[in-house]
Amino acid sequence: MKALKALFCVTLLSITTSAFSGVIVDTVDVNKDIGHWSYTKYVHDLSDHDFILGSAISGSLAISIQDDNDKYFEKAFFIIEKLDFDSEGWTYGQSYYDDELGINAIGELNKDGQLRIKIASIWGDFKVGTSVLTVITEVPEPASLALFTLGIASLFGLRRRKNITA
Repeated sequence: MKALKALFCVTLLSITTSAFSGVIVDTVDVNKDIGHWSYTKYVHDLSDHDFILGSAISGSLAISIQDDNDKYFEKAFFIIEKLDFDSEGWTYGQSYYDDELGINAIGELNKDGQLRIKIASIWGDFKVGTSVLTVITEVPEPASLALFTLGIASLFGLRRRKNITA
């Protein structure tokens, strides 16, 4: 009987630890011109999206860049959080920066719910349009939490019933 109860507890706990993924999308309208050898900074802040610190498991960043093509080989450099070559990238001319966030950027996002972006013009001038941060989070499933609570309550009920009959 004890083995059956132990098996029931282990099965219940393994079922209740499941979670589902949530998606948070944060959009920043930067709309700034970057001149030759200048830069702009902005922050994606997920605190207004009910982001739970430590719950980000992956993410991507898409930034629209427009260029007037008045110079040859115009280049912009993207720094995500800090220059560690984890999520950084280059663009040439008119393009759309779209990349997965690296482990360091996800770690910084989990730490304070913010992702700091710096876009620098290496050669030429650009207009930075919209920046879209998409984050996949792990959220506990409410039904699993209810099952877990029911299982714990049942175990306490069985233990109390056993003590009363003894």
